[in-house]
Amino acid sequence: MLSNGKKVIGLCMAGVDEEYNGLFLNAYAKYISAYDFKLITFYSLSTLDEVSRNDIGEANIFKLINYNILDGLIVMSETIKSEEVLYGLVSTALSKDIPVVSVDKYVENCYNISFNYDKAMEDMTRHLIEVHHYKVFNFMAGIKDNEFSDRRLNIFKSVLREYNIELDERRLGYGDFWSKPTKIAIDKFLATGLPLPDVFVCANDTMATTVFDELTDLGIRVPEDVAVTGFDGISFALNHQPVITTAAHDIDKTAIETYEIFSGIFEGKKTSKRKWVDSHIIIGGTCGCPSKQSRYTTNKLIQKLCDKMNENTFIQQRLAKMVNDLTDNRSFIEIFEELKRFVDLFDSDLFMICIDDVFLLEEEISDIMNENITKSINKNKEIYSPRMDLMVYKEDGKWKGITDFNTEILLPDLEEILENRDALVMFPMHVQDKTIGYAALDCRNYINFNLLYEFFMNLSTSLELTKSRVLQRKFIDSLEDKYVRDPLTNMFNRRGFYQEIGDEYERCMAECKEYVIVSADLNRLKVINDTYGHADGDMAITEAANALVKSTRHGEICSRFGGDEFIIAGPLVEENFEEKYRERVKEMLDDYNSQSGKPYEVTVSIGVNIFVPVEEVTIDKRISEADELMYREKVKAHMNRVN
Repeated sequence: MLSNGKKVIGLCMAGVDEEYNGLFLNAYAKYISAYDFKLITFYSLSTLDEVSRNDIGEANIFKLINYNILDGLIVMSETIKSEEVLYGLVSTALSKDIPVVSVDKYVENCYNISFNYDKAMEDMTRHLIEVHHYKVFNFMAGIKDNEFSDRRLNIFKSVLREYNIELDERRLGYGDFWSKPTKIAIDKFLATGLPLPDVFVCANDTMATTVFDELTDLGIRVPEDVAVTGFDGISFALNHQPVITTAAHDIDKTAIETYEIFSGIFEGKKTSKRKWVDSHIIIGGTCGCPSKQSRYTTNKLIQKLCDKMNENTFIQQRLAKMVNDLTDNRSFIEIFEELKRFVDLFDSDLFMICIDDVFLLEEEISDIMNENITKSINKNKEIYSPRMDLMVYKEDGKWKGITDFNTEILLPDLEEILENRDALVMFPMHVQDKTIGYAALDCRNYINFNLLYEFFMNLSTSLELTKSRVLQRKFIDSLEDKYVRDPLTNMFNRRGFYQEIGDEYERCMAECKEYVIVSADLNRLKVINDTYGHADGDMAITEAANALVKSTRHGEICSRFGGDEFIIAGPLVEENFEEKYRERVKEMLDDYNSQSGKPYEVTVSIGVNIFVPVEEVTIDKRISEADELMYREKVKAHMNRVN
């Protein structure tokens, strides 16, 4: 429930079937305002009928649901083919005392809305017998042992028996609800040599239109020689020439009945646990009734199809350009900025893309290199992290800024968004089973599910490729860093020193500016190693390196040449550099020694060589000069200890 007291209904559905899902989604969005509810749809673009990594990624959208803000849940159960996902949704909602309405499939402990296919098939069969006086029937069933197909077949047979008509089993074919098996079933029937029936009754419209095409290709006229009927009322059947006689769900009534159930529950009224919505027959011209024309003339239908083809071509070109442009970017910010040019593909007043905060964080290279660590992270990671980043946000034609928010609230300013609209739909973004985030659109206008699927798959892939490139660059940089860095101190090694020193050294040479090289050596390292162990020796090296690095002020190059030898180099910027640098190093080491509790002190000997670079004298010569100065100090320090 929202803070203003309005109830929030969740809707879960799956698949890209615009004939079914699109019509139901539009109906639920259309009627919700009449009940003063708000609707949030969680939509998987896969029906989840495969145990695949992609289906896992799609199903994760249902893990996003915050049941604490829901007052009711609608599940389009027939669209969600994974029983694990379906019953997981139902059981979670019921465990939180959220009423669930299951549509088109009976689910225990839910309020159920079922379609009375029986009545439509019964009315269809009676129409063929009583109005057209047909006596010889063929039936094109769907998948053998499928609940819907068998139910339609059994009702059909029972009505025939009422009129003392028996169905010859040789006239029963199985077209599996689609065209190719239907063609095979037609050929199999024709091979029997049986006379043509009066009518082919088909368990869905796709099989009916296929039967129509196969018969007409053989010169058999429909309905003059043989009648044909379908079932389901898809748009292709209703726009067919002539219109296919078929049956259809009352989708508007389904949405109204659903909201009536919730209204009764919220008002404390006793509500029936199961309701039936009758499907109704649509009389076309293929059953033998006077020819009913499609709502479009042939020319208009051709024009409509051409417009659709042109639109699809335009969309495919735009998607291809989007993929090309997005994969050319080197950062996430560049991708999201580029993406704004393609949002107009959707006729939506609200467009939001939320990216998982963890996805945007660069992984540690150690995690990438250690497979076991990575597997452990993935295993323990929540589907969605606690924080989301809203990276693309357009509302009512205006772009809004990037922000982050707690994932449990679904969207920032959710209540404000729902003040201006009644229904939202949320889609997953993922690559295989790896969650990237989700998108939110409003439901006021037609949604092209196939476009959505391609768009978000392409976007998710582009984001994953960009992340891979970022990590690859970091990985390469890490390898290069290991190649030029001393692993103990993280200073440059000898190779790194020579790689880094060139530009500034040559600039000082060209501009006749002073340059400084400091040679430093850790005193008594051998004594520390031999007496206290190499662990203490390594600690002494690290502390000496730390003091030498932190005492620099102007980005000088700090390196460990090996063992206890260090070189620091750079343009001379600081006045009285030698005096000040020595003081800073001594101060840091004195501070360490006073607190270390070690029986020895960490000290360094330093030699400072300040000069103007010239071509005649090499950098190695200058380092040797600094070394000589350092050794003089080292000898002096040794003599002082002896005396």
